[in-house]
Amino acid sequence: MGSNPACYTLSNMTFFVEFGTIILTAYLAFTNSLAGLILPLVQENEYYTNTGEETANTHLEHTITKLESDFDVSGIIPDILLKNAAFQQANIIGTTPFYGTTTYSLAEASVNIYCTYTTDEYVRATTGSGFFITPTGAILTNAHVAQFLLLEKAKREGETECLVRTGNPAVAQYKAKLLYIPPAWISANADLIDATTPRGTGERDYALLFASAALDNKPLPARFPYLKINTQALHHSDIGEKITAGGYPAAPLYERGVDADLQFVEAPANITDLFTFAETTADLMAISNSPVSTGGSSGGPIINERGEAVGVIATKGETKNDSLRAITLSYIDRTITEETGFSLLSYLSSDLTYRATVFEEALAPFLLRILERELD
Repeated sequence: MGSNPACYTLSNMTFFVEFGTIILTAYLAFTNSLAGLILPLVQENEYYTNTGEETANTHLEHTITKLESDFDVSGIIPDILLKNAAFQQANIIGTTPFYGTTTYSLAEASVNIYCTYTTDEYVRATTGSGFFITPTGAILTNAHVAQFLLLEKAKREGETECLVRTGNPAVAQYKAKLLYIPPAWISANADLIDATTPRGTGERDYALLFASAALDNKPLPARFPYLKINTQALHHSDIGEKITAGGYPAAPLYERGVDADLQFVEAPANITDLFTFAETTADLMAISNSPVSTGGSSGGPIINERGEAVGVIATKGETKNDSLRAITLSYIDRTITEETGFSLLSYLSSDLTYRATVFEEALAPFLLRILERELD
């Protein structure tokens, strides 16, 4: 079990554990069946590579390291979103084809997600990384980074604010809303709230946000700089391939506190190993020694030599040859389909504002209640 390099939390200049969760209550009905009303939009274009299960490679068998899974797929996935008619119809209400050019610049597409919790006595801050994956402002990051956004509506003393920062150094630019955070991840990570050093394998540790408003009454960009995502399954022959990792390491916060500037860092590396939470699927990749593998980088992108995002940084590794680990985009594509009935591409092609609103009404209150119970 690697430790999360992701979000570091400060309070009175001291780092605290990232907010965690408890097991979902019995109110949620758990099932793996799909709702009757599912109308996913399968959209292929030159900016996205999505070949799904058809790319499964027989070479995977017996060549990928098996990791113990915390999820019993048949019994842990809540069916609230699968059975919510409004959520399932989001793709009909407003679909968005992605035209125009992507960017291959990690620095342009990457973001720093910076949240503060302010009381009369102290300021607590948490920081992580992420990156734009659509021109409409969708952001991919980790669940243990994004869960803090749930607390913005918490009914407790103090004020919570999460901002999306870009540039070098990172400067606050946008407010963000949750598009999706896996309830299964929340359910399986109840103990993170009490951990002095958060640890985890990265299983289902991802989330989708979107830039909902610009600060200072500025208009949102007509297009956001974004990375093409490649959800094609990796296989054993990809071990040794060159990649580039990027993120916003939190080291300056150690030295100068919550007001320290954060710089974007990117560095080349290699895929050194592949891991699976299932049987033969490449769900997690190990990356060779990299300066990016420090606190604050979780949620940052991993791109291949074609400039396509193939992974999202999730945890630290255990050796020099395994300095950090990243969830593969094929794993995210598969598991978000299990939990929502939509592939990653189909999910992102819908009206993001509507999708976020339905998620906020249908599921976010239950997740928030779980977090509040732990914090109290």
